[in-house]
Amino acid sequence: MGQISLYASAAHVTYLSYVSYLSYVSYLPYLSYETYVSCEPYSKR
Repeated sequence: MGQISLYASAAHVTYLSYVSYLSYVSYLPYLSYETYVSCEPYSKR
């Protein structure tokens, strides 16, 4: 029984890191776009 709970907790941790990685990756283009938009008017001068 202990092995099953250990496997479940390991799967839970893997799922959490996977979800946080996905949200980080989906947030990266938005972050780079915001940086590009905020820096573009300065580069046009």
